[in-house]
Amino acid sequence: MRFTHIQQDLDFLVQRASEILKAPGKAVVLDGRMECALLRSAILENRHGLVGREPLLAFNYGRKGHGMVAGLECYRLNVKGQIIRVVKVLDRLSGEIAHPTQDFCVVPAEHYARLYRFLRHKVRRQPVPEEPAPIMSEVNRTRIWDNSVGFLTRGHEILKQYGVPQKRGILLMGEPGNGKTTACRWLFSHCRRLGLATRLVRAEEYERARMEGMAQSVFSLDEPGIILFDDFDLGVRNRDEFGATTHHSTFLGELDGVEANQGVVYLFTSNAKLSDLDPAFLRPGRIDQVVQFPRPGNDLRRRLVCELWHPDIVAALDVEAIVLETEGMSFAELTELKKLLVLHYLDTNKWDWNWAWQVFHGDARYTKKVVSQIGFARGDRRDAKVTPIPEHMLNHLVPVNND
Repeated sequence: MRFTHIQQDLDFLVQRASEILKAPGKAVVLDGRMECALLRSAILENRHGLVGREPLLAFNYGRKGHGMVAGLECYRLNVKGQIIRVVKVLDRLSGEIAHPTQDFCVVPAEHYARLYRFLRHKVRRQPVPEEPAPIMSEVNRTRIWDNSVGFLTRGHEILKQYGVPQKRGILLMGEPGNGKTTACRWLFSHCRRLGLATRLVRAEEYERARMEGMAQSVFSLDEPGIILFDDFDLGVRNRDEFGATTHHSTFLGELDGVEANQGVVYLFTSNAKLSDLDPAFLRPGRIDQVVQFPRPGNDLRRRLVCELWHPDIVAALDVEAIVLETEGMSFAELTELKKLLVLHYLDTNKWDWNWAWQVFHGDARYTKKVVSQIGFARGDRRDAKVTPIPEHMLNHLVPVNND
């Protein structure tokens, strides 16, 4: 069985690391922040091969100049005068890291708890950079917050008392480049600051888990937090229009779960139209809020320039003229214009809006507006049957105010 082979690999690598540590070792998988805290505090002593004597290194043009592809790195860490050695096991020979036995650490069993406390303390002391709040109306920004981070941080006992599961589903919709990703980053930064868990699930990760019979694993967290399904397609398309697949029953079933998942907010982003999505996916209990992100109106474009662009740029330009000239543009297109302004400033030491505007419109991506279907759509849809929005969803639509 596949699990037997994974366990055998794990046992072999832990034994190999224990020989390097000269003590019985215990394996642990570190998240990104804990691993960074470990590597910043530790000193690299030596490297070993996974089986043989030499590790496999890769040369690169980065600052360090090289990195390990497959092998074991032994680090020395000083924890309050106590020297602890940790072995990092890494195997990128098979490409993308697909399971924990390809990237984990081994620590002497006697220091296991001590290392845990040290890393937790380190991570909690580190300030979490706060992402800027998304440029949108205060009403809608509050609505997103209240149904995600706010929902996870209040009312646990009341919900339990009245038999309401602490589970929420939010769908962010709209064309690319109008703030969905910024909103997700903002929520994730607050989760990290408040000690809530976060997880990003892409379509390929879900598909791999489904093929291995472990789809449920991507729908759960060990502690309260948010799971983001970014630009998710599988299992949520309208079956009447696109046809049913095995993804539908698996995805929708796991989203509900035989046992209700607690302390989790499912956050979905999509470039599709609401009518492209399966009504079964949109029903309350799976999706509780739908927030639309259209192209920004005058007020939002003005706020983007005044609040997020550097004061030097704002002072050198006619903001009101920019707001009028950029009507119909997305946030992403405005950000591209700012990048062109800065690149030109590097060469000329001048803020030249006209130059940036001309270069921007010389880019084929923007001079010809291609009408194409985005996200879940495909083929010629002009004669396609449009599924009406279910009546129960109308009260949950939260349009973002253009102005």
